Amino acid sequence: MATAVDPTGEVKKTNLGKIVPTPIPEKKSTHAILDIVAVNGRSYISRKDSNTAPVTDAASWLKLTENDYDMAVRLGLFKGTEAEWIVSLSAASEQAAADARAATAESKKATSAANRATSDANSSSASARASAQKAGASAQETDLVRAQALAAVEILRQMIEEGRSEILNMQAIQELIVSDVQLSPSRMEVEFPARITITNTVAQKIDVRIFPSYLVQNVIFQHTPGGGDSVAVNPDGSLEIRGRGKTRLHVIAANNTRLFRTIEIEVKDPDLRLTKAGGIRLNADGTIRLA
Repeated sequence: MATAVDPTGEVKKTNLGKIVPTPIPEKKSTHAILDIVAVNGRSYISRKDSNTAPVTDAASWLKLTENDYDMAVRLGLFKGTEAEWIVSLSAASEQAAADARAATAESKKATSAANRATSDANSSSASARASAQKAGASAQETDLVRAQALAAVEILRQMIEEGRSEILNMQAIQELIVSDVQLSPSRMEVEFPARITITNTVAQKIDVRIFPSYLVQNVIFQHTPGGGDSVAVNPDGSLEIRGRGKTRLHVIAANNTRLFRTIEIEVKDPDLRLTKAGGIRLNADGTIRLA
């Protein structure tokens, strides 16, 4: 299994299985092992075998999931480094709390002013009216400060909820990727008769086994363009002899079309069977034995 070394945290590795190389013309080979690692709340998938590069190397690792900071930057809600993002969240929370405390203090001041105004009203109605007006103005200012603080808290809450929603979406995508890899076959074995005599009356068949063995054994048989028509293959792999010649076929795993094998079957006339000394081998009744 490949090992990823990264200074930002401990790497947790999950082996997703062996990938078998196939003779695809445009791609000579593929990975032998597919690794996925988790670092600081993010998931990465290896782009190559024996991967020892840090997960920060985009040429070596593909990032699958993101954290709150990545979501905020991608949505255009924040510009800056991840350290600045953490500081901004802390500062926003502290500011909201400070605004709330200030609003409470102003409210207490307004209440005290109203009490004093009531006391003054006992001695002078004019003075009481002036004090009441002052208290009303203070109360309005207090309400404005409180509303601004609550609005700031609500905006911060919405940002956090949106970030969490994006993280859940990315986790769901990751689970789908892992599930798809687990359900795909990683190896296929094919057995077939390379040569069949045209007089042979025994039923011939292409046998295929998909691995892991618990997967559904679904394969597709496909004639190659210009690959001959000496035999025809049925969906169950049984062969029908159509004439002399060679036929080339693709045997393809249905749940992983990159996993296939090209085979060739020849239909020919019987050959003479010879003895070790080079003579013609005969049947018990004296007729020539054919192969």
